[in-house]
Amino acid sequence: MEFWPSDDRTLEDLSRKEGKGKKNENTHFNHPNLGDGLVEALTLKKSDQDGRFAWSSLLRNQYAKPRLQSTQFVNVFPATRSPDPTLPQLPSHRRVEQGANFLRTHFPDVDVTSELMREEIENDAKALAELGEFDPINGNLIEPIVQYRALSPRDIYLAFPMGELFVTLVNISPFSHGNIFKPSAIPVRTFSTPITQIVSPNLVPTTAGRNPIFAVRTHSTVSILEMKTRVPLAPTVQELTEISPSDLGGRPIVDLKFPSFTNAFVVNDQGVVYSNDFVTSESTVVFDYSELGSLSEVSSDDFWRIATTGLSSSCLLTSGKVLRQLDTRVDEKFTQLFSLHEPTETITAMEGQDGHMIRLCSTSRLLWIDHRFPKKPLLGYQHNRRYDRTLESRTLRLGQDSLTLLTSLKNGMVNVYDVSRTHDHDYLYVNSLPYNLTSAFKADGPMLGQTLVCPPGVNDSFSMFRLFGDGGIQRANCGFPSEDGFFLGTHKWSTNVVKLNEQASKLQPVLGPLGQRDHMEEDFSAVYTRMCKDMIKGEQKEDKKSKAVYELIDQAPDFWQETNIPLEHMLNTYDILFRAGDEPEKSYRSDFLSGSIISSTRGYRAFQQGRLSGDSLSTGAAWHRNINNTLRVFDSTISDDIDEISEHLTEYDMQDPGVPVQASIRGEKAREHLALDLAMSGHIFSPRSFKPAPSVPDDIETMTEALSIDAEPPPVTFHYLQPVPKSKIFVKEREGGKEEDTDEDMEAEIEPEEMSCPLGVRLLLKDWDIGIDPELFVYVDPYDNTGGQSEKPVPSKPKTRGFTSTTQFKPQAPPAILAASALAAPPPILTARKGPPIFGSQSMMTSSRAFTQSQVPVTVEYSQMSQEPIASTQVLPGPHGGRPLPLKKKQPKKRLGGF
Repeated sequence: MEFWPSDDRTLEDLSRKEGKGKKNENTHFNHPNLGDGLVEALTLKKSDQDGRFAWSSLLRNQYAKPRLQSTQFVNVFPATRSPDPTLPQLPSHRRVEQGANFLRTHFPDVDVTSELMREEIENDAKALAELGEFDPINGNLIEPIVQYRALSPRDIYLAFPMGELFVTLVNISPFSHGNIFKPSAIPVRTFSTPITQIVSPNLVPTTAGRNPIFAVRTHSTVSILEMKTRVPLAPTVQELTEISPSDLGGRPIVDLKFPSFTNAFVVNDQGVVYSNDFVTSESTVVFDYSELGSLSEVSSDDFWRIATTGLSSSCLLTSGKVLRQLDTRVDEKFTQLFSLHEPTETITAMEGQDGHMIRLCSTSRLLWIDHRFPKKPLLGYQHNRRYDRTLESRTLRLGQDSLTLLTSLKNGMVNVYDVSRTHDHDYLYVNSLPYNLTSAFKADGPMLGQTLVCPPGVNDSFSMFRLFGDGGIQRANCGFPSEDGFFLGTHKWSTNVVKLNEQASKLQPVLGPLGQRDHMEEDFSAVYTRMCKDMIKGEQKEDKKSKAVYELIDQAPDFWQETNIPLEHMLNTYDILFRAGDEPEKSYRSDFLSGSIISSTRGYRAFQQGRLSGDSLSTGAAWHRNINNTLRVFDSTISDDIDEISEHLTEYDMQDPGVPVQASIRGEKAREHLALDLAMSGHIFSPRSFKPAPSVPDDIETMTEALSIDAEPPPVTFHYLQPVPKSKIFVKEREGGKEEDTDEDMEAEIEPEEMSCPLGVRLLLKDWDIGIDPELFVYVDPYDNTGGQSEKPVPSKPKTRGFTSTTQFKPQAPPAILAASALAAPPPILTARKGPPIFGSQSMMTSSRAFTQSQVPVTVEYSQMSQEPIASTQVLPGPHGGRPLPLKKKQPKKRLGGF
């Protein structure tokens, strides 16, 4: 066997070379470990033709070979199990509350604390989440069984579970000539507990005429069965032996394999391997993991799998980290072949030994190992799949090619790795880069098994079968493309399977005890009869009120001139037509629930002919707006034309040609009524207009008052949106009134003119004019000293986080006298009181800071500043508020010792 060049240094040698205090963070591999875009192995190889040496690469020409192709997956067997119920995803505290309510209702004498319930619920949720990621008990539930004749495969059968309890029955369905799958709806055997694994030996019988055998592992036992075929009857099975957990130390079984037709290797969940003889029904211990003492493995490892080696006395055993070979012929029954050192990497699957080749699959890569040199793998390939404990590699031979397929039960992605060698003593080559055979899809339920079936006599194609959680099976054919196309097989259903498919469409989730709740049946025929009678009566009333509808159509345009009822809010078209007509027979909380005579076929015709519209009702309204453009943002079918709205609604008509004529007529009327309602919601009206901003007089007295520093800002004027004033009682309480008010005084409201806003609110709002876009607001500095020079104001911009290092101060000067509408008066500046000199770290400065806009500012020492600096009177943070601390006493010198 030839090895590619690699770094054979140990981790100790690498750490010694790095030196003290340094750590090599890169993972060290003593074998080629390929990844995306990496070519890690080159060597000089002697040519067989001319004897010359030439460079040879681990990765060959990736474009030289064709790629596998796959058909779409089709259902070949219907579902036989009810779908899982959808459980609510409630947090733990909600589940604790539900559990406490249940105990208080049904078991009032049981005293269970909420802390104990919360702990149990959290542990249960954690265990379910771990089993959802990976359950070590579950194995593959779909397996092909090959029947040989004259030492060559003749027929292939597919064994899988079925039934409402799911894995309680075994179905064996044959493949007929032409690779046509003919599933059977009749099971061949019933078990007492659910099935967890089906295994058949991958062996060629040494004697002709031997019946195939297979094993069915359930939660309770392992049954070794022999299949007998009698054409044209269905196959039957006969039990050879039964292995119970009591024979294997009382622990559950997690895996088994057939090294021969007379014995099987079985491993339990504690890593103890047994060899069971079918003839004598005896089980002997081959390997006990608990007797190893302290090794590099984790003692709580729950993953144990077995693979065959081609010898009846030997097998391969792998845990999550270590691969071993077991042999019953020698005293030292086990040999450690390979182990993983990365803490985050775990072995997920292992294939049977093929010659000298062992293939391992882990959560991060695929490994090809020669069992003669197991410490140094031939090749490692990073698959770059997410962490998945259900990853499994399957190798099959198509012609001269050996292909490895990487599958998972979490999704449908299948990766193909073309890795092989020309003969036993040659290098291992990667013939092409990995590629996807099928895309990743998320099925409705979990997958419980996958298998590959190669039909007898076909070397260039195979079929992939998948078993889902509802019992349904899907199939896809795979092969290399050619002119004739790769071999395609189909399926054929019998009458029983067709009936089973009809039953599958009626399956409902099984709710368990919740489905056994008491219920009662009610006859709603009287309700439907009344509904039909009311519908007929409504059509008759509509005919009787035709005259009232025409009068309403004529009176509606004069609504605003004739109405005497004060309106406090906006109205739409329906509100106007509702108020313009007579009072309804029944009153409801909302007008649109009361109904109107305009909601009829005649009303629809009036809008269709243009006799009624939003524009015709706007005569006399103080304000009117068409909001159809806004409604089209939410529903693109909204239109100003009622015919277009009705045309869009025809998309929801029933396409069944067998609809009765009366039902079709009622559907058309309902569509017209809906189109009428949508048309009446497109226009809104207001009984009062938006008040314009109050005009400012241009007389000299008003302008002088605006420029005066003592003038207060004007009161806030409310326009269309009026605030809700408080009752007089609140005003009197604020003013100190103690007299008792009557109910009429309590309900009386203050007029809007009497409401006053604080000074701060009026100062903030005085520069804003009603109707001006806030984004176009321009700030005008009232202290600008440019005089009468007109400068173009710059609109306000959003603040940035930039920092300006220099700031230009301008001397204070009064602004030019302008109109009050163009320039608002600056805020009043109060006069600062003079006080005694303030002594501090700065030089003393006293000056009067009060001046009017017509005065000249006082010249001070700091002429570049806009105002004089004065001492701050703000209290500083801290316990003493900025007051000077008392002088500390001088610390006496300590005596150091001596004289």
